[in-house]
Amino acid sequence: MGHAETLHIGASVIGNSLANAIVANDARRREERAQAAAEAHSVASVRRLAAMLAAAQRENAALREEMTALRAEVEGLQYDLACAHAALRRVL
Repeated sequence: MGHAETLHIGASVIGNSLANAIVANDARRREERAQAAAEAHSVASVRRLAAMLAAAQRENAALREEMTALRAEVEGLQYDLACAHAALRRVL
């Protein structure tokens, strides 16, 4: 085997190794991009869920305030009814 053939085989081996390294690097980068996208999607999902939870908590607080106001109104109406009932008993 001559010097030129040895150089050609060496260049071929180096070329194949480089091609394999490029393919492996591309695959690794694709996997990293996929992982980064999945992580970003996960973070976005957590943020959406946190926003939904905060909105539900605000709605729950508003409903509790509304229920408290309605209870106060019912108590006032019950008092007015008791007064009217007492007045009717005095009149009748």
